[in-house]
Amino acid sequence: MRYVAIFLVLAGILACPEARADVYFAFSAEQMEYQGQQRIFFVPFSFTGPTHRQMERRISVLFEKLHGSRQSVYGDTFLIVKEEGGQFAASLILDPEAARFHDVILGEIYLTLTNIGITKVYLGNGEKLLTDADVKYPYFVPTIPLWEALPPATFPHALVRLGVNEYVESMTFQERMGRKDPQLYSRILDLLKGEEPYVKLRVLDAFPHLAVPGEADYLLPLLNDKSALVVYKTIELLSSKTDPKVLKALAVLADGAKDPEAQLMAARILVKNSQSAYQIYILFEDLKSEDPAVVVATCQKLASSGDLRVLNALTRMLTHAREPVREAAFAGLKQLKDLSTLQGLLANKEIEEKYRKDAALELTRQAIPDFSKAGIGYLVRNHSGPEAIEAVTTLQMRGYKDQGELLAFGLIHPDVEVARTVVAAIGALELFDRLNDLSTASNRQELTRAVRDVILGLLAKQPLKTVMGLARSEDILVRELAVLSLVSLAKAARQPKDAEPILELLGESMKDKEAVIKRAAVQALNDIGGPGNWKRLLKARKDTDPQVRILVLKAALALADPEGDAAILELLADEVDEVRILALQEVRERKIKEARPKLKFLVEARNPAQKAEAMKAVVALSETEDEHKEYFEVYKKAIFDMDAEVQLAAVNGIQWIIDPMVVPLLQSGTLLMHKDARLRTATLIALGRSRDYNVIENIARGFADGEKSVQEAAIEGLRLMGSKKAIPPLQEYIRQTDDEELKMKAQAAITDLQEGPKGLLEE
Repeated sequence: MRYVAIFLVLAGILACPEARADVYFAFSAEQMEYQGQQRIFFVPFSFTGPTHRQMERRISVLFEKLHGSRQSVYGDTFLIVKEEGGQFAASLILDPEAARFHDVILGEIYLTLTNIGITKVYLGNGEKLLTDADVKYPYFVPTIPLWEALPPATFPHALVRLGVNEYVESMTFQERMGRKDPQLYSRILDLLKGEEPYVKLRVLDAFPHLAVPGEADYLLPLLNDKSALVVYKTIELLSSKTDPKVLKALAVLADGAKDPEAQLMAARILVKNSQSAYQIYILFEDLKSEDPAVVVATCQKLASSGDLRVLNALTRMLTHAREPVREAAFAGLKQLKDLSTLQGLLANKEIEEKYRKDAALELTRQAIPDFSKAGIGYLVRNHSGPEAIEAVTTLQMRGYKDQGELLAFGLIHPDVEVARTVVAAIGALELFDRLNDLSTASNRQELTRAVRDVILGLLAKQPLKTVMGLARSEDILVRELAVLSLVSLAKAARQPKDAEPILELLGESMKDKEAVIKRAAVQALNDIGGPGNWKRLLKARKDTDPQVRILVLKAALALADPEGDAAILELLADEVDEVRILALQEVRERKIKEARPKLKFLVEARNPAQKAEAMKAVVALSETEDEHKEYFEVYKKAIFDMDAEVQLAAVNGIQWIIDPMVVPLLQSGTLLMHKDARLRTATLIALGRSRDYNVIENIARGFADGEKSVQEAAIEGLRLMGSKKAIPPLQEYIRQTDDEELKMKAQAAITDLQEGPKGLLEE
């Protein structure tokens, strides 16, 4: 019969809905005075723990509670749980170092586990199956906590635990309850101040039987309890009260509670007491309907009321199982336009993302900075596409310069278009303190150009001292762009001496170990310009960086003096094709005749671009027929080159040589039928310049070409022929063509031929 008494006690405890979920019970050995003697009893106690359906986890929670509360007693004792044929068994492994407590540990574990239905509890690894007889100390007297002894419960023979090591027999307890012992009542009411919801619920269940004087004073604080069950029970106990103090507290609860059920319960009492302002909360009852249409309609009614007290209820409906309900609830929240509530949605992960996104958009578009920034921040951090771009654009438009951290985050946004918008916003807001963030973002190839432009724009608005300081920055990109920014500052100097510090810094930067800085310094000096700076750059013509040597060439061209020409001639022998090609272009542009001897070697280059530039230079620098004749063999060979640019240059050069061998070369089908219209055009003009009337037919064939430029060249070629024999083809062309412009040119050519000298070979 020993189990029966104890289980009867715990059966009452397990009846509470909240206890079934998270209240655990265990036995603890305690020493007390009983019948004049000090004895050890195993006393049941309750505690709140995590909810677990699995038996092995419940056992683990119980063992951890017993072991953890008295580490010095349990030591290294541990428990092994196994499943045997669908039932669980436990093996208790005692710590040898805790031998004097073994009886206490064994009793606590055995009684705790058998109480939850574990009938097989072994000592050691299955060595001994424990029974009641192995529990050394008595536990046949039911020992119950104070809250379980409250009316209407009665126990004819039990010990009631009032506190730590303080017990009274049940008969004495009931006698003290009967006379409303103030000390005992104080103990009972103190239980309402504890943390365990279950304990408070047991006390509240007993309240109708206790008849506590001024009970409302003890109940009202519980309206703010963390446990919804405690709040509900408290409202129930207050439902019959009409005291203004009670009604006022219920009104505060109805208006402030986040739990619609608590609001509904409080509202019913208030409406019953003629406070019609709380009628709106009665609608909350319909939010519990199984019919989605009813819930949707209720959400719409709540929103249409314009009463902000319904916000919490609508917010809860955003997690409803049915989408139409969620849509109606969110539409209601937007209709009520409570920005604080919309902002609160952003952090609620239980709410679908689409509603949080829409809430953020709504906030972003508000004129109130704090709310707008909240929406902007959410969209930039959690979304991409048009929504995030709108957020950044709004931030920029409203001038929220305090959002630098958010923009720095936006620079690494996975959506490139969003990141580009962020770059532009940093520039527009002139957030100079974000230079390093921008520099890091430039590593994204798709942002490089935009970032450079923005940094240059920011630097352009800084004082000279700041830019010169940044020209020595550890950040290479910032250093490079600061160096380039010195150009406009140097040009803006009022006196030459004011620019000297800048020029000295640039000269120093020309020696930088980083190639990009060196190039920037050379570029800056070239852009600042002036003979002094250009001559300074000529000293770098032997620099190992070909990009620097290219800039030197540009400076040499701008310098336009013998010293510049000498630098250009020297760089014709550069080891890098790109440098040699630019030098050739500059030789041609400046007509540096001293380069002619070197060109004979350069026209043999394998690089087609260099070969073409060398040929163009040869033509440009050959001003007389004799000079062209020096390159006859070069022209002759180049006419049949694979590169059209080389061929074109050869035709443009060879046409100035009067030699019987030239015409046959020009009559080649390689030129007259070339796919490049430019070559067909140049060849027809060159044939005309030969003044050999035997090629008139070759030139006239140009009129059948589909390209207008070639037809026009045929007209010019015949005009250059200077022979009246060229007139008939021109007349025939006028009769055949529909192009009025070309007709006029052909007629002008005929006039010239009629009035001009005869061809050289004409009879």
